[in-house]
Amino acid sequence: PAPAPAPAAAAPAAASSLQEVVLDAALKVDPVGLVVLTSSLAGACPGCGLAADVLERVSATIHKVAGAEGATDRLPREVIEGLLAAPLDGQRLWLLTGDALGWLVVQARCLQVMVCAHRPKLFRHFMTEGVAPELFFCNWLLQLFAGCAGDAEVVRLWDSFVFERSYKVFIRAAVALFGLVESKLRGDVDQIVEALFKPDQWGLDPGALWQRALETKMTRSMLNDVIQGERAAVNGRETA
Repeated sequence: PAPAPAPAAAAPAAASSLQEVVLDAALKVDPVGLVVLTSSLAGACPGCGLAADVLERVSATIHKVAGAEGATDRLPREVIEGLLAAPLDGQRLWLLTGDALGWLVVQARCLQVMVCAHRPKLFRHFMTEGVAPELFFCNWLLQLFAGCAGDAEVVRLWDSFVFERSYKVFIRAAVALFGLVESKLRGDVDQIVEALFKPDQWGLDPGALWQRALETKMTRSMLNDVIQGERAAVNGRETA
């Protein structure tokens, strides 16, 4: 009898997209939080797409700064999981899981208090014009400050963030950034918004953001005081 035909080779499994990797990592890091999305804002949450875009940009920027521009290696899965998990909290930042909205409000409140403390005249001008600096901070934060300075400088911020394991790094950078561009923010609300949305026109010197951020005094205890005060206020409103 004729020999049986050899079994067909199995087709290679399709590579997972970065969005699928992010979703798998999120399910591992905090499955309950991912399922229990903030119900009123679930449709507007940044989601896996934004997370994948930012992580892809992070990888490309790191390769570029390291002299490997054009490399296509994505961040390892364990690194993605580490970025999503506490205390780096990327899952809260990008996916808006169950407790993420309250967490983001606290980060914004910390920024607001620190701008008021370090740049009081600018803060009063913002309040007069109806400008909320924390909203711009949230926008920068979603991108991990990519585009706010040169690539090498932003990578130093990322290194510091991972080393310190605290969003203090980005709050300090935001306060420094407002100080560096303060001369462009003295107009009315339209001029302020236009200036803050055009980082290519800020004219920052190389290394200026990193140096000013280092000079901006801010401690964990200062931020913890703000966090505890915000939590007490929230609890008070809930029990009222």
